[in-house]
Amino acid sequence: MAELKYLPAGIRLHIKEAFYKFTNTLNETYYISFKDIPDGLQAEKILKHHNIPFKSIPVPDDIFKMCGVAIVADDYQHIVEILNKHNINTQVYIYQDNKPLKVY
Repeated sequence: MAELKYLPAGIRLHIKEAFYKFTNTLNETYYISFKDIPDGLQAEKILKHHNIPFKSIPVPDDIFKMCGVAIVADDYQHIVEILNKHNINTQVYIYQDNKPLKVY
């Protein structure tokens, strides 16, 4: 279970995900996940600083059953390149036939 200090971030991500689903605006292709919550939260800050368009949601259960952060975007290569420069490791998935397929 995630540490309690990450509870507010988890609540924020779940609210954002519900909003995206309700407004049908979660159409991006790639789901980028991280080894832990701190890396995911740091990735959000870095991408905002670089003005990279993305959405952040809780990592889908079929990618990782534990708590986590997922960045959802139309393109992953530039995002991965930026995050690698900050020593943040990522895994990238797309969904095919309603199942996640690892692409990076």
